[in-house]
Amino acid sequence: TDMLQRFTKGMYVPNQEAASFKTADVIAALDRLGDADPGISEAGFTVASRAALCVGARVTVVGLKNAASLNGQGAHIVRFNAVNGRWEAR
Repeated sequence: TDMLQRFTKGMYVPNQEAASFKTADVIAALDRLGDADPGISEAGFTVASRAALCVGARVTVVGLKNAASLNGQGAHIVRFNAVNGRWEAR
């Protein structure tokens, strides 16, 4: 940790939760899960395995105020615009 402290100029803080981490414990926990269906949670609900929106997905436009005439129309997702945090559709 001395090298880490020097490299990070004193900003490194050890993770106390990770101090007792043991790979064998993780492997044992995975073994206990066995071949259970990863798509079903313990409560019996289906677990989403992909993002709700993705490029190429078919969507219906809803909730637009400045272009309300587009509401209810179908479109396909073209891309995610990381600048404004919005999905773009055509």
